[in-house]
Order: sequence, then C-alpha cells, then structure tokens
Amino acid sequence: VLLSLPFTLHHPESYLRKAFEFSRVFEYRWTVNWKFLDEETFLSGELSKLLMTGHLVVLFAFVFFRWSRSEGGIFEVILRGLTASKTVLAKNAQYMTPKMAKIG
Repeated sequence: VLLSLPFTLHHPESYLRKAFEFSRVFEYRWTVNWKFLDEETFLSGELSKLLMTGHLVVLFAFVFFRWSRSEGGIFEVILRGLTASKTVLAKNAQYMTPKMAKIG
C-alpha cells in the first residue's frame, strides 16, 4: 500500500484501473506450470475466472481460519481494532511507521 501512494495520490483512477486490469491475457508460450492444458483452454475466460475464484477462496480461508485463529477469529480482530482506545493505538504506532534514515 505504501509503495502505491505516489501513484494513488496523483492518479488514483488510472492506477486502480491498470493494477486490477482483468482483461489481460497471458501468452501460452510463456507458461510452464499450465502446459498440460491445451492453448484454447489456457486462454479461456472460464479458466481465468475459476483461477481467480480459487485464489480468493484460499485467501479468505487463510484470513478466517489460520491468520486470526489465535486472536479469536477475524471478527474479533476487527472488533478489537475498532474499539481499541487511543492509548493502545498510540503505543503500537511506533511499530507501524518506518523510521526515515537521515541523508547527509
């Protein structure tokens, strides 16, 4: 997110449009892991939608069942973040901001 700030602050619409351009098609000749599929299947819209759906399912499963399990689940983490006192947030802020190196 921090790396995108120079672009999102000045041209947010262009950045988001290109960053999430789902109309791109990868060339079959450059694939290594998907050579077991024929080119027509590899280039099909159905396969790309299936892969994107599978990717999102895995990400959501990780967030809900693994990443936040020790904290009581994702809803507990979100609720705790929303109801945290300002002093708790201020205490942890020192760990969230990068220290800038002095030049010169």
